[in-house]
Amino acid sequence: MSYTTDKTSEFLKKLLASKAISEEQRTEAEQILAGLENTIHIAWGVEDLLSLEAELSKEEAKEILLEIERRHDANEGVNWEVLAIHISAYVSDKELQELKDMPLKELPKHINREWLSFEAADLYKKRTSSGS
Repeated sequence: MSYTTDKTSEFLKKLLASKAISEEQRTEAEQILAGLENTIHIAWGVEDLLSLEAELSKEEAKEILLEIERRHDANEGVNWEVLAIHISAYVSDKELQELKDMPLKELPKHINREWLSFEAADLYKKRTSSGS
């Protein structure tokens, strides 16, 4: 078991040994303990994401972690590469949304920015041809 799982198990065992909980809480604690003793838990945290992309806020990092959890692929797992891919997608989506919200006259300034070049140029073309 991992350190976190060990500590949680230890806490639950102490709680179950006490008389301070109801029967309903005791049953729930026993179920959780049984589940912990028969599983492994690998934890990734906000700090892991911030170590890869320091400009993220803690709230953004948590949002990315939740997205990683939602899209978890048990065949691939979660590793540093998966974290980096999700961070990159999040940052790209954020930058693209900023472009979409940008006034039309500001778009040409961003046409030569690395990956944004195509997106900015395409967005500028669409918005100028549609009369926005």
